[in-house]
Amino acid sequence: GYPDYRDVDRRWFYVWQMCDSDINCLGLIYTKKRRDGFSYRAMAITLNRARRTFNSNYGMMSKTGGDAKELFRKLTYGYKNLYSFLKPQASSNEEPQKTLLLATPTKRITSKNRKIIKEVSLNTKIDWKNTASNSYDSEKEKIITADEAGKWEEANFQVWYGKAKTTAILGGKIIG
Repeated sequence: GYPDYRDVDRRWFYVWQMCDSDINCLGLIYTKKRRDGFSYRAMAITLNRARRTFNSNYGMMSKTGGDAKELFRKLTYGYKNLYSFLKPQASSNEEPQKTLLLATPTKRITSKNRKIIKEVSLNTKIDWKNTASNSYDSEKEKIITADEAGKWEEANFQVWYGKAKTTAILGGKIIG
């Protein structure tokens, strides 16, 4: 069903808004209790930002690749249930497994439709990766959700963060 209203969620989103508005802040490290709903909140933030930005990349990781895939499934569920006036075009299929590409779908050129129509497209990508110390290294990301980073077995969070934070900084300026 639909999520229940919790005042703690409202206050959490206020904290996120403060972090997001601060030009010197790279993000939020959040310690939480079990069954808190963080994964859905993080996916809501990622999807909402992705549907409003052009030429951007968004990523997610979790304690294992299977958990990251489940996290991505939560995001695609949210995407499918957006109202049509909020939902950008996606060139991915309805059930993407690894990447949700928010772009104009490619059209096959035939003799009847040779006219090129220039459309505005977000060209934004949301994907997940397996947990590794070099995941999202050298990629320019707006948001990387590192879910359950304290439980990672295949990678060390501190080593990964040292590499991943440079993907959100360009020339000393925070871009993600």
